[in-house]
Amino acid sequence: MMNRAFDPESLGSHRLHPAETARFIAEQTRKLRLAALRSGHSALVWMIESVYYEAYTVGCGKYGLEPEGPRRRA
Repeated sequence: MMNRAFDPESLGSHRLHPAETARFIAEQTRKLRLAALRSGHSALVWMIESVYYEAYTVGCGKYGLEPEGPRRRA
């Protein structure tokens, strides 16, 4: 596997639909963001939020996902 490019076609039927992929990324980054907030890593939280935003906005725009409602700050 060393020095080989990833081939998404090799996944065949196990490949996720782009909308499912965007939703999965958004859910995982939301969990990661909460863990980073609890541990006090503010720079990491900022990076995670940008990934989360990108997954939801790009995923919603291209694949018709329901966007998350506006978040309220505590």
